[in-house]
Amino acid sequence: MCAAQAPEVYELDDTGYNRMSEFTVVEGQEEAARLGASWCPEDAITLIE
Repeated sequence: MCAAQAPEVYELDDTGYNRMSEFTVVEGQEEAARLGASWCPEDAITLIE
């Protein structure tokens, strides 16, 4: 769900799971990152601001 809401921020692997580890959000994509994280059904994404 995160990549469906913010494909410019989140990347999925072949099984549909977020394949990214810790990363810094590109300037200007902060709101997209928040939106994608809020849609994560596993609550596996933590944003540190």
